[in-house]
Amino acid sequence: MIRVRLFAGLRERAGWSERELETVGRVGDVWATLGLGDEPAGLLYAVNMEYAGRDRLLADGDEVALIQIFQNLLSNAEKYGAPDSAIAFDGVTTATTVDISVVNSG
Repeated sequence: MIRVRLFAGLRERAGWSERELETVGRVGDVWATLGLGDEPAGLLYAVNMEYAGRDRLLADGDEVALIQIFQNLLSNAEKYGAPDSAIAFDGVTTATTVDISVVNSG
């Protein structure tokens, strides 16, 4: 069995936060197996608490988390900012990292 966990907007979309699936071959097959429609843009996968590519093979007992980081950032900036305030994104990349900041001016 594979345990699948959804967070934030994905959890709200599905109406549940955790499910168990019969063994799924690869990470990239998980979304289709859940039957939740088209895969959302920007979806990230983590297997056993480490980010994983779509080609990663899964084994019995693995836990797969599905995360939409940018949607969560935008949603929180809008939710906790003043009405009609601007939301700015900035990003800096290096060879091994990406630093992203979200600023709500409200």
